[in-house]
Amino acid sequence: MSSYFILSLHLVCCILILVTTSKALSILLIEPLPSPSHHVWTINLIKELLRKGHHVHVISTHETKIKDKLAQNLTYDVFDGLMKAIEESEEDYNPIEWEQYSALYMMYSAYQWGIHACDTVIKTKEAKKLLEMIKTVEFDIILQDITLTECLYGLWGIAKGKPPIVGYILYSPAPWLKDLIGGPSYPTVRSYAYLSIVKPIGLWQKTWNAVCFTVDDFIRHYYYLPIMQRLAEKYVGHTIRPLHEIEKNDIDIVLLNSHPAFEYGIPLSPNILEIAGLNAQDVKPIDGEIVVTYPEDMRAFLDGAKNGVIIISLGTNVKWKFIGLDKIKFVLLALSKIKQRVLWKLDIEVPFEIPDNLMIVKWMPQNEVLSHKNVRAIWTHGGLLSAQEAIWKGVPMIVMPFYIDQKLNAQRLIAKGVGIYLDVKTLSTQTILHAVEEILYNERYTRNMKQLSSEFRDRPIPPLDLAIWGIEYAVRHPNGTLVTPLRYQSWMEQNLIDVYAFLFFNFIVILLSTFLIIKVFIKYYYRIYFQVCHNMSSCFMLLFHLVCCILIGLVTTSKPLSILLIEPLPSPSHHIWTMNLIKGLLLKGHHVHVVSTYETEIKNKLAQNLTYDVFDGLMKAMEESEENYNLVEWNTYNPLYMIHFVYNIWGIHVCDTVIKTEAAKKLLEMIKIVEFDIILQDITLNECLYGLWEIAKGKPPIVGYTPYSSAPWLKDLIGGPSYPTVRSYPYLPIAKPIGLWQKIWNTVCFTVDDFIRHYYYLPTVQRLAEKYVGHTIRPLHEIEKSSINILLLNSHPAFDYGIPLPPNILEIAGLNAQAIKPIDGEIVVTYSEDMRSFLDGAKNGVIIISLGTNVKWKFIGLDKVKVVLLALSKLKQRVLWKLDIEVPFEIPNNLMIVKWIPQNEVLSHKNVRAVWTHGGLLSAHEAIWKGVPMIVMPLCVDQKLNAQRLIAKGVGIYLDVKTLSTQTILHAVEEILYNERYTRNMKQLSSEFRDRPIPPLDLAIWGIEYAVRHPNGTLVTPLRYQSWMEQNLIDVYAFLFVNFIIILLIIFLTIKVFIKFYYRIYITFNNKLYKMKQA
Repeated sequence: MSSYFILSLHLVCCILILVTTSKALSILLIEPLPSPSHHVWTINLIKELLRKGHHVHVISTHETKIKDKLAQNLTYDVFDGLMKAIEESEEDYNPIEWEQYSALYMMYSAYQWGIHACDTVIKTKEAKKLLEMIKTVEFDIILQDITLTECLYGLWGIAKGKPPIVGYILYSPAPWLKDLIGGPSYPTVRSYAYLSIVKPIGLWQKTWNAVCFTVDDFIRHYYYLPIMQRLAEKYVGHTIRPLHEIEKNDIDIVLLNSHPAFEYGIPLSPNILEIAGLNAQDVKPIDGEIVVTYPEDMRAFLDGAKNGVIIISLGTNVKWKFIGLDKIKFVLLALSKIKQRVLWKLDIEVPFEIPDNLMIVKWMPQNEVLSHKNVRAIWTHGGLLSAQEAIWKGVPMIVMPFYIDQKLNAQRLIAKGVGIYLDVKTLSTQTILHAVEEILYNERYTRNMKQLSSEFRDRPIPPLDLAIWGIEYAVRHPNGTLVTPLRYQSWMEQNLIDVYAFLFFNFIVILLSTFLIIKVFIKYYYRIYFQVCHNMSSCFMLLFHLVCCILIGLVTTSKPLSILLIEPLPSPSHHIWTMNLIKGLLLKGHHVHVVSTYETEIKNKLAQNLTYDVFDGLMKAMEESEENYNLVEWNTYNPLYMIHFVYNIWGIHVCDTVIKTEAAKKLLEMIKIVEFDIILQDITLNECLYGLWEIAKGKPPIVGYTPYSSAPWLKDLIGGPSYPTVRSYPYLPIAKPIGLWQKIWNTVCFTVDDFIRHYYYLPTVQRLAEKYVGHTIRPLHEIEKSSINILLLNSHPAFDYGIPLPPNILEIAGLNAQAIKPIDGEIVVTYSEDMRSFLDGAKNGVIIISLGTNVKWKFIGLDKVKVVLLALSKLKQRVLWKLDIEVPFEIPNNLMIVKWIPQNEVLSHKNVRAVWTHGGLLSAHEAIWKGVPMIVMPLCVDQKLNAQRLIAKGVGIYLDVKTLSTQTILHAVEEILYNERYTRNMKQLSSEFRDRPIPPLDLAIWGIEYAVRHPNGTLVTPLRYQSWMEQNLIDVYAFLFVNFIIILLIIFLTIKVFIKFYYRIYITFNNKLYKMKQA
């Protein structure tokens, strides 16, 4: 502890004596991931960069809607058609179905999503433009969302001036982050992203957690990355270094959407900045900046909630239409029985009567709504961003997770006593009312959430500011020592001893059993045919030699920085998160060029140093394929299937799409001729862009960030284990693995995810990256391990169980939720006047209903919407509901339905008492940051994990979308509103979540700047360079080994009995035959 204290003190001193840059940076921000939540998250980053005075050029899958003075230094381009493609394929991504997927399947699914998204991105016109631009335009730094966007890594290698690379990942529990960091996934501390285990406890949970990480790493490097490699090379037009090498060596700073307040603290490298909460923190606008907030009707609804407000929001991916109208009817019935108001973000129209205390909206500024004073709880899906927002605001949560890391987030919230778990499968009026009453009237939830929020927000600098620092640092020190040596170590060096020892023991048991079986077989066979083998010892030696062969084969700066920010992930939440980072950089006076999937809408004074480009058609393509991305269906997916699903769809597909865009082509050309001080990139499943780091002019430091804190592939970026004994796999609904079984299952999910990423996802993305840059590049796992100086991670110990992080890994959970002071002339985005009036008039409090940017109520179903309306109508609190669909039902007087909610701003409203969300990480961070209790209704990915975390923390209540009913809703709302423990826990959690030396945004900015000042800094932990074997879990694999031996012995005994029986029959038959011949 003393050494850690000294290191922390040294880091703080370095920050204090840090000389700020004197000139604005030219930043290229690439946001290729077609994720609305990612985009929303990224927007906060972009705005902060603009506030810092940087020039940011954004290439995103979403339009960067930053206006007026703040956007003076902002330019942007959009990946055309990407979001449209995602929306059209939404039906194939039903979070309800994903909820049934195993963690191992989720590994494959996640990487498949990445491949699909990347393949779509690189085909857009903006990707092509980016490819050309990056060769001719010299940026100070490249900022990119590297969440399953490895196909754009090739841009880094061809970027003019070789600017530093700053990557960011909103999906903080991504298991492939270890490839960027170079350390283990820490399965003994953190659960695999797709496992709903807050913290693996006992041998079984730790073993399963470790297995999940291992499989994920294998899939990524031997399936995902190879595919991304082809996409990347196809995009750039020539071969590039392997994507794993690019992301290992080129990324100076990585911005991750994570925070120790929410996730267990793990040793992160200094160049990896955790910025979870970036989308939830309060951002102070500059003069002239337009502040986005909730409308007046929503404000009035929240302000008039005397008994408090419950927010219902399932994020941007979970759709209520997939949950079903029957569930919505349960929700409405349950909410109608509570006196609190309910603000429900409902994406579909419901043919039910809306309770008077319910306000249904298509959208809500969840972070802003959670800030409302009347908000007492939030019902969410367990998404990481939503969880972070709720934690940031200190709002207890009712978590109803569905898929990916939602269950893990839910378990984390539950473990921290800040959330209540709602199972969508058993969602009913009773379960809802129970969750609501528990979260509202049990003070421990609020107390824990306030504590968690305090921890989540208690940082040396805000998450957004931290992201800006990381970008600036990468420019000042493109070869800084922040990158941990662990990033250069092999996968074998990063294994967990106890887990793999357990697996080895089981293997030996099976091996011995097999040997004994063969021995018995040979013995009986020898009796019959003695000529075949006359020496049993020779048979034994032959068998022993064969076994040994098999075993051996198996084992075998003082001035403003020019920043290039790459945000290829077509995620609205990632983009919103990134916008805060961009604004932070701009506020620092840096010049930021953003290449994103969304338009970087930063106007006026803040945008003076901002330029941007957008991956054309990317978001359109995602929108067109939205039917294939039904998060309600995803809810039925098991964690194992989600692994493949995420990597294929969000990783390979998105990356392949990004590198095909004109913006990607422009970026590819620009990065070769324009020299940036640093490259900042969202590295959430966008490894195909790692090639850009290889060809970037001047070889600038790389700063990566990801809002997905629970992504199992984060261990690849960090260089450490996934900690399956502490944190659950993102797709498993376990807040913290308890006991040997959960630990083993959690480990298995992490292992499978790691296997899929390294042997399927990364190889695929490797091809994409090389295709993008036009030549071969180092392996992506090497690039992300050795190149990233700073990684911004969207997590926090206040929400996630504390796990050791390398110094260059900065947890910035809450970056999207913390309040940011704008510069003069900056337009502050806040909720509208009608929303403000609605919130202000909520004397009994306001409940926010927001399912993020990916969850759609239309997939949940009108029946579920009707249930929600019925439940909310029974509440006296007002409800601000972000509903993305029209409902053919009567809207209660206490309900305000909006298409969009500035969630972070709404959560800050004094009347907001709770938020109903999908368990998205950003939403959770915002709620925690604001200290608002949460009602979590997770659907897919890490939503269930987030929900479990919130429930575990006593700041949230879980709502199961499958069993959503009026009773379950009312129970959840009443529990979250009237059980003071939720508010108390949430306030405590919020305090812990926000209790940081600096705000998450400020810390992210610091990390970026540090990467520039020290491109070869010593902040990178040596774990990143350790082998896979060094990071194994002994007890877990010992347990697996014992079971393997037992199974082997059983097989041996079975075969022995069979052979003995067969031998007797054979002898009898031969004797009879002999007698017949004699006769």
